[in-house]
Amino acid sequence: MVGTLQRSVRATDELDETLQVDKENLEPITASQSGTSDSTQDPSDAKPAKQGCKWYPLLNPLRLQKIPPLPSERTVSREYGANFLSIITFQWMWPLMNVGYLRHLEIQDIWTVNPDRSVGVLAEKLDVSFRRRLERGDTYPLLWAVYETFKVEFWIGGVGNLLAALLQIFAPYTTRYLIAFATDAYYSKLGHGPAPSVGRGIGMTIGITAMLGWLSLACP
Repeated sequence: MVGTLQRSVRATDELDETLQVDKENLEPITASQSGTSDSTQDPSDAKPAKQGCKWYPLLNPLRLQKIPPLPSERTVSREYGANFLSIITFQWMWPLMNVGYLRHLEIQDIWTVNPDRSVGVLAEKLDVSFRRRLERGDTYPLLWAVYETFKVEFWIGGVGNLLAALLQIFAPYTTRYLIAFATDAYYSKLGHGPAPSVGRGIGMTIGITAMLGWLSLACP
């Protein structure tokens, strides 16, 4: 066993001598030989990668607009003072939707409530109506006070829902008659019966288009 330990010690000494000789013979490796770049190279000297310009975003006219700046304070809703056509077609919302399409909306972009719909105005109107009905001794004073406060919105919503229900019934029936008109015109071309009036077909087409347009406005 002593002999084995002696041989192990001699082998260790020979290995240390070999490593010492190899260290003395080593030469420094340059950056060009190693294939790596100098870490102290100025980043400004690096050439930026070429990015291809995509052409299809130019087809969207909204993308050609400049990104609107962030307003300093919130403004009143565009619904306040909008004309009747703008209200029924919701065109008064277009500026807000346009900004939201071009960039993220911030709190300054969100409009304040329409002054006609503010809590203070509606609460005062409801309170005055409720007190007047209490003094007169009316039946269900609170119910009629709420109705008087929201009378315009109530009737607009009710008429709109009634119109939507009627148009949902009339539009499919008119489409059925339009299909029958097209069938009669087809058989007439084959020589089976007289040709239907073209004006009737045009009238039904215009009527269906108008009903679908009004239905999109009347539906909640």
